[in-house]
Amino acid sequence: LELPSRRAVSWGSWPKIRLGSLCLLFPLCLALVAVSGADHDWWMKWSQNSSAAELKIVRVGECADAPFNPTQCTFHAGGERGTVLLLGDSQTYSYGDGVIAASNKLGYSVVVTSQSGCPFLTLVSTGEHPVDCKLWQSQMLEWALQNHPVAVVIANRAAGYTRFEPVWRNIRDETGSIGWDDQSVTDIYERGLDGVVNPLREAGIAVLIVQNIPEPTVVERGQSIFSKLIHRANNDSISVDYSQSILPRLFAMQAESHVADRRAGTELFDPLSALCPEKKCIETSNGESMYLDSYHLSKFGSARLAPDLARAIQTAIKNG
Repeated sequence: LELPSRRAVSWGSWPKIRLGSLCLLFPLCLALVAVSGADHDWWMKWSQNSSAAELKIVRVGECADAPFNPTQCTFHAGGERGTVLLLGDSQTYSYGDGVIAASNKLGYSVVVTSQSGCPFLTLVSTGEHPVDCKLWQSQMLEWALQNHPVAVVIANRAAGYTRFEPVWRNIRDETGSIGWDDQSVTDIYERGLDGVVNPLREAGIAVLIVQNIPEPTVVERGQSIFSKLIHRANNDSISVDYSQSILPRLFAMQAESHVADRRAGTELFDPLSALCPEKKCIETSNGESMYLDSYHLSKFGSARLAPDLARAIQTAIKNG
């Protein structure tokens, strides 16, 4: 192909047309494949949690799903005005980046402990746990009462315990039984939450309950790094159905509101306004995913809450 092309007199000759077409079409086809592959994650199922979870400041096996280690799991701030204790089930892991950033900015260090499926209550959930759930619950309440942090931030996935789902976790009541419908399991959860909030408030410790995040049924992964390089950052947000995302929270919010009303000085933090502005629940923003999965925030999503969390922590400490 190359030799006849060099000898051809006119660019209109057939050999040179073939060479020119090849030179144009080959890189164009490669570019189209690259763009399409980036958009579709190369037609492979990538683990969303593996790489994204590694970016979380609260890491599984260290401060999450591991025995309580305040030395290893204290995130220090300049100034050291005091300590905030952040604890609960996997929502603590989910909220960790935002709470730590907010507290550190206020000058407070943060001690963190998170146990999947083991909410910070006086009652234990069904199912397996990474540690002895009952022992951890009593240990953490005792630690808080002895060390008197400036605030205790409780982050439980309350929506997972306030709907009756036999195949999911339920909270066992004082006799070891579980409820039979949404209202009965909510009442049990409320008693367990009140059981830890009451002694904390009686000791003069500020309490902030961070409420359930909106839970989308399907999570967008956001853009891959390669996709961002090709397309540049996508400034458009992807949102999901508002009513379906907030529906699981309703019974949980009822229980938490009752406890806050009963124990004066207990504050609630609702992430809804930050995650669902104008009744549109955001899943991705600027190409970044807000969620690790339907039940947990990504580092990016958690950090988005930091300014609002800082105000909530300040209010809790002031009123506590």
